[in-house]
Order: sequence, then structure tokens, then C-alpha cells
Amino acid sequence: MGDIKFLGQIDSYCFVQLTCHDCSLPVVATVSVGEETKASRKRTKTDLKRNERTKFGKLGPITADEIAGFHAYIRTHNNGFNGSN
Repeated sequence: MGDIKFLGQIDSYCFVQLTCHDCSLPVVATVSVGEETKASRKRTKTDLKRNERTKFGKLGPITADEIAGFHAYIRTHNNGFNGSN
């Protein structure tokens, strides 16, 4: 069974479930696919503050290598996201 499961898509958003092999912790993520335009930004509901949108917008899209790196990180940390390693 795969570590990343595609759950569905609405407009330009994909929903995926990431699962840790060690603890079976599922994490659901929303991934935006496609180009963001000024018009789409105005329609997008978000909890980001203006300075956060600017900060993360400058970082660009998340790459496949970054996703693989994140997966490797959570796989090697047996305690998951509880903050204790």
C-alpha cells in the first residue's frame, strides 16, 4: 500500500492522505495545483495572514523532492508529531 493516497480534487485543489509507516498516523493535506492568479487569490479562502501569504508565496511550489524529504523525516521519527524525539 502506498504512503500517499489521492482522495480527490475540487477545482485546482487536490486532497491527499499521507501515512507514516511506523505509527500509521494519517495526515490529510490540501495541495493547490496550477497557477495562482490575482483573481484566484481573491477567491481563495485561507487562514494565512497577509505577511504569511507573501512569505510562503516567495518560496514557490512544493517539489516532489521536498515531499519525499518530509516523508523520510516523519518515517525516521518514531514519535510522530507529538514533539518528543
